[in-house]
Amino acid sequence: MAGIISTSWTVVRRFFLVSSFIMGIGGSTVVALGSLQTARSPHEHIVVTGGSMEPTISVREVITVDPQLIPAVGDVITFLRDDQLVTHRVTHTWSGTDPSGRVRQMFTTQGDANEKADPWTVVDDDILGTVIPTSPLVSLASWLSLRPALLAVFILPLLIGLF
Repeated sequence: MAGIISTSWTVVRRFFLVSSFIMGIGGSTVVALGSLQTARSPHEHIVVTGGSMEPTISVREVITVDPQLIPAVGDVITFLRDDQLVTHRVTHTWSGTDPSGRVRQMFTTQGDANEKADPWTVVDDDILGTVIPTSPLVSLASWLSLRPALLAVFILPLLIGLF
């Protein structure tokens, strides 16, 4: 009877070792690929901290901002306002001349959850970029990186399996 219990325990231990190893490799691969995709891209990835774009963009959602796209009416842009990042939708755009005689592109914006347009005008130099769809891999890697305990569940088994 002792031999049967010992054999069963060995099978259970192997099962947990193999499944932990697979989970560790899977989690590590997702984080590594997400980081690699982020590093190779000219885009910025930003975690949204406010709810002014609900339900289009949720709080703590990762957005991707493309600095090379020229925003148009209906696009969502991220810009600097009073040293804060703001992500709102373009509702109106026009060209104007600044005091130095330079022609600038200007924008009126509004958060999707807001009833009124923003009380300021956004100037082209303040825009970080236009929001584009975020890769699911980047979203997952970012989501895991914000949850260190869950990330450890994936990576620790890999490290244990290696040793």
